[in-house]
Amino acid sequence: MKGASEKVLEQCAKYMNEKGDVVELDDAARNIIAGQIKTYAKDALRTIAIAYKDVQQGECGEKHDEAKKAEESKDEHQGIFDIELKQEYTLIAIIGIQDTIRTEVP
Repeated sequence: MKGASEKVLEQCAKYMNEKGDVVELDDAARNIIAGQIKTYAKDALRTIAIAYKDVQQGECGEKHDEAKKAEESKDEHQGIFDIELKQEYTLIAIIGIQDTIRTEVP
């Protein structure tokens, strides 16, 4: 999954540390990551977070699709992206992207 850093971070229960180990995302680590997102924003960088979820056998396919349809019918304004976020993810990275203003764009 990729998306707005703050939204993705909210749905992560774990993160991959600098050694490549997956560890629990406690409040201290969450605050450090949120601080880095703010630092990127202060430097005029747009941020995107990347996370993944380990999928177990039986979680995909027809059962998964049926669950999405049932969930979507509860709130017509809720998108598929929001439904997918209801699961626990592992944060891999926060990426800062420079979005330079171009003179040819009004």
